[in-house]
Amino acid sequence: MKNIEEFLGYSELKNFEENFELIKHISSIIDTSDARKVIIHILDIWENVNNNAKEIWIDLIGRAGFYPYYIEKVFKEKLTLSLQDQIKTEFFKSDYLPNIYFHEQQKEIEIALSNGDNIAVSAPTSFGKSLLIEEIVARKQFCNILIIQPTLALIDETRKKLSKYKVDYNLIINTRQKVLEKNIFILTAERVLEFPNLPSIDFFVIDEFYKICNRLNDSRIDSLNVALLRVMKHNTQAMFLTPTVDSLSEAFRDKYKVSFFKTDYALVNTNVIEVRNRNNNLLSGNSKKNKLFEMLYKQEESSIVYVKSPNEAYKLAKEYVDYLRKNKIETENKKLVLSIILCKHSSRVY
Repeated sequence: MKNIEEFLGYSELKNFEENFELIKHISSIIDTSDARKVIIHILDIWENVNNNAKEIWIDLIGRAGFYPYYIEKVFKEKLTLSLQDQIKTEFFKSDYLPNIYFHEQQKEIEIALSNGDNIAVSAPTSFGKSLLIEEIVARKQFCNILIIQPTLALIDETRKKLSKYKVDYNLIINTRQKVLEKNIFILTAERVLEFPNLPSIDFFVIDEFYKICNRLNDSRIDSLNVALLRVMKHNTQAMFLTPTVDSLSEAFRDKYKVSFFKTDYALVNTNVIEVRNRNNNLLSGNSKKNKLFEMLYKQEESSIVYVKSPNEAYKLAKEYVDYLRKNKIETENKKLVLSIILCKHSSRVY
């Protein structure tokens, strides 16, 4: 078999013998990240995979724990599951979210939350951490849920996702709203501290919790730490989410009785391409910025640009507009506005 990185460049796998050789290899390393990369790519090129090999691939998709995809392919290919497979698959189905199946490691976290544990999850963006938040909300067992998000854009995104629960919960995104019997507070750390008479919280979520441990002189970090202390003094059950933490201090884990869960498990592949100059050096300064603008304009699909601060996002968006004007580039208003919004909503280093 050719190396896996080379295979990830394939757009089809029509030959049955090649499928079978790859299946044998992946079956022997099924619990590894390489196996998951191959299976995700098979899913991406599914229409161009040998039809006779698809049923075997579906079995591997299930063995890898990709139950959302597994169920989808079982129905699409009109397969009949054995009683054992039916029981195993039902185990990964949400009891509260209709037609939703957890993947293997989401289920592990869901079980821990069901047991009342506090858990910190460090996993890639495509892991599906937001689904775990919705699962907690859908249970309707908590009166007051607090979700701390680092930006107003993420607050609005979370509000939209949870708006389907407005019949059961009062969604609060600012300090002027009235508190009712059952509430979901979706706030920044600063707004938590400003909130008058914040009720006792039953379940607590912090997104991007790596900022708790940051030692930099940043008022937002101070606010997050104070908000954490304010909420957790009532022994509230908590879930901490991030894509970027390798370990947690023993003091933090002991203080809040937190189980730490780190994984590289993801349902999509990430293709990293470094853009360099003619001397094979990484771009910097204006060269880097101009290359970014060129790539943004040529990109047909939506793009997300990660920057280091909200101010940098606004600055970069304005410079992109100036770039388009300076080069007299004609573009549809929709595409231009989309690029600005995506820049504005970003929160990591560009």
